[in-house]
Amino acid sequence: MLHTAIERSRRFQSAQPLTAHWLTAALTAIGATHDEQGRWHAPDDVTAPDRYRSLVAHAAGRDLTRSQMIDALIAAGYAPTSAGARKISNHPLIRHTGPNRYRFVGQDPS
Repeated sequence: MLHTAIERSRRFQSAQPLTAHWLTAALTAIGATHDEQGRWHAPDDVTAPDRYRSLVAHAAGRDLTRSQMIDALIAAGYAPTSAGARKISNHPLIRHTGPNRYRFVGQDPS
């Protein structure tokens, strides 16, 4: 799931694709760990960016319509034009789950 989110959000699609092996090696090299369920955890001294924390605070735990997710992106500090265009399609925390439905990566459907 993490690999898929990164691939979706990559800015330079023409560059060599990121493999799951390379991602595992990179995460391990920076001190990330994974648990028994296969979820990755950042090193203790790393915090999520303010925008990511704000976005999760506005929208975590529920399915959102496109306009609700755009509103959450704007509330988190993204520009309206960015939120409605590229960010909703390629933000690493957001996934499209169905017609007019968006959810955060890693959240189970309700």
